[in-house]
Amino acid sequence: MNRETTLKLLNRFVDYNRSNMNQPFVQDLKIGRYLCATNAYLVCLIPETEETKIEDTEGFKPPNINGILPDFKDAFDLDFNYLKQLYDAVPIVERFKMEECEACDGDGKFEHYGDWYKCKNCDEMGEVQTNYKEKVKTPETAFRFKELNISIEKLGSLFEIEKAIGKTEFEFKVMSLKTSIIWFKMDNVIIGMAGLHDIEDDKKKWTILNVELKNLLQI
Repeated sequence: MNRETTLKLLNRFVDYNRSNMNQPFVQDLKIGRYLCATNAYLVCLIPETEETKIEDTEGFKPPNINGILPDFKDAFDLDFNYLKQLYDAVPIVERFKMEECEACDGDGKFEHYGDWYKCKNCDEMGEVQTNYKEKVKTPETAFRFKELNISIEKLGSLFEIEKAIGKTEFEFKVMSLKTSIIWFKMDNVIIGMAGLHDIEDDKKKWTILNVELKNLLQI
């Protein structure tokens, strides 16, 4: 990917409302020097090259990606086309567009002097309804990788990366599935996705799609 495509992709994963996550940044990781972007739920890492170098921004203090980066010792191949078929089969529905709740920053709860409170603005959903309609893949769909559930919105990021890579064939691996984050590698792009927590107790009614890992899982 050239510089323009690389930065455009990385900006897809920033959080403009958080001062330490509102732009891509470069960081020396234990796997090499990478361009990074994160919104706390998704992490995108692309190796730095001479063409894609970016300058440090004075005063900008990004999160330490090394702090959440596992050892990629148990990676295994996964059929990207199989995963895409599962994604493509999810029905499209029309709904009122949702946006992140500003009161709780999408968490459904907020902290006040050390105590946590339920957000009444969004009824603990983390998002609020707008007046605009949109057609989307059924939002309450989660893909289950072993015991880790990934929302369809997060998984959709893989197909944005596919477009940016611009290849019909590329390496696709699950790099780690041992923690609350699943790490994928597509070509030379690494992406981490945080799993859904307490999905059974969530107010949403989730549809779970099991991702078949039989004969592939090595952990």
